[in-house]
Amino acid sequence: MSDQAAYKVLPRFYTINFDDLERSAKCNPLEPSTMPDITDAAESACTILLGLNREWIKKQGDFFVESSINFLTAIILVSSPIQQLYFKHRNTVYTIWYIIALSI
Repeated sequence: MSDQAAYKVLPRFYTINFDDLERSAKCNPLEPSTMPDITDAAESACTILLGLNREWIKKQGDFFVESSINFLTAIILVSSPIQQLYFKHRNTVYTIWYIIALSI
């Protein structure tokens, strides 16, 4: 990179391997501060679900695929303020496991 002095924090490249999570970089794609509006939550939900079930890539537009993406989007949007409201006193992390537990 020729413009390294222009960056306060140097950018890095990380990958998430859905097939072998031990080889993945650890990150939190559901961090509420990185999703200011509904489109970010919808893109995150779509990426997570299509990454977990690759057959759905061929079936995009199907009712069951789109409804599950919309359901996950709604959970992401609704649960972020709920978690911040009820768990202020704890140092909780908003992760995919929290979303799974909430959806069940």
